[in-house]
Amino acid sequence: MALSVEILVGHQGWERDVTELEALTIQVLNRVAVELKLPDAELSVCFADDTHITQLNTQFRGKEKPTNILSFQQYDDLEELRAAEEPVYLGDLILAYETIKNESNEQDKSFQHHVTHLLIHGFLHLCGFDHEVEDQANEMEGFEIQILSKLGIENPYETR
Repeated sequence: MALSVEILVGHQGWERDVTELEALTIQVLNRVAVELKLPDAELSVCFADDTHITQLNTQFRGKEKPTNILSFQQYDDLEELRAAEEPVYLGDLILAYETIKNESNEQDKSFQHHVTHLLIHGFLHLCGFDHEVEDQANEMEGFEIQILSKLGIENPYETR
């Protein structure tokens, strides 16, 4: 399994340590890809700002506000993805610096841990996972918790 990740940095907040950010992104996404037993795949990750993500959220989801991450998937479910010809293009992840920074502060979480969680969450969306129905939400959260644990990060869903 090979995962190719194109990383775009479009906001100065992310640029403080681009090398570390890129290494983290590749490590986290590769971990998820291995856990899911994905075929060779490609995706892009854009580290953006609230302005950019608000525009996308408005255009594609009809919500005129920022969000922490958007996922634009190419496949509806994991089995369809696994059956596709390799390499597969999974889609795009866009993360908003200000929103993530504010959430990590409000939730008393490490910024890096919160970014890690969101990368896993977004990547799972690209693979067809969803959280609109309780059973699906439980499966998705369980998988997130499992991967975060393997990366040495606490369960983000536990109340402190």
